[in-house]
Amino acid sequence: MSFEGVTVPWLVTSKGNTSGSAGAFSQDFVYTAQPLKTVHTAQSVYDWFAWETGKNGTTQDPEDPTAPVDPRCDRLPKVFTAEPGEKTGYFCQDIYAGCTDDVQHVEWNDHAIHVDKRGRLSFLA
Repeated sequence: MSFEGVTVPWLVTSKGNTSGSAGAFSQDFVYTAQPLKTVHTAQSVYDWFAWETGKNGTTQDPEDPTAPVDPRCDRLPKVFTAEPGEKTGYFCQDIYAGCTDDVQHVEWNDHAIHVDKRGRLSFLA
């Protein structure tokens, strides 16, 4: 199977039996299908990271001065697959800005994009 030109491998198994004679033949099969990789779009990753970091814009929340500023992700392919339970090899970043002793501090933080065994995204610091 493919999605937007990206091939998605599946494991398909069948269980069952056949019975009967030439005149009365029957088949009883049960099929299961499981994707071996999950499919993600760059836009869904960007959107989820922005949601997870509590931001839908690019300005720091005055109510929460520790909230990240400018959540962003690496240049991701438009569509990509990932192994369930593994890091994708891609990262998202956020900026933390603060001021102590009249000195402005700005820090970029990388978050590895991870896909859990059920195909859900998370961002590991």
